Amino acid sequence: MVAYVEGPGGHRVELIEYFSPADRGKVESRPCDNGFAHLPYDVDAAVAASAAYGFRPLGTPVGID
Repeated sequence: MVAYVEGPGGHRVELIEYFSPADRGKVESRPCDNGFAHLPYDVDAAVAASAAYGFRPLGTPVGID
């Protein structure tokens, strides 16, 4: 799921929630792996929590497969 929120002063944040396969085993990420620097979020919870700081959704969160 992807959502964009905008806060005071026009600051924008892209929130991405990744879902891994149910049968995935242990994950051993390395700095050279794709996505290593990404932080996972529960998008709905992050959008709700950011509202307390003046951020507002720029649209409806979009599910991704």
